[in-house]
Amino acid sequence: MTLGPINESAVDFLRELRRRMSSKFQEERQSAYLFQRLSVTVQRFNAVILHDSFPPSSDVWPPMK
Repeated sequence: MTLGPINESAVDFLRELRRRMSSKFQEERQSAYLFQRLSVTVQRFNAVILHDSFPPSSDVWPPMK
């Protein structure tokens, strides 16, 4: 699993969360779904940050909701 620039304590937290989810739900896919949702959330946040870094101009970039 590649997590990019996440610090070591965050990696440890996510590993422990995955372990606990796998043991509770008895299904590996549950933790995989969580990490997919986490990935999409980070991508959306990055897109908003990038969008907001451009100067406002309603005729070029419509506002994001």
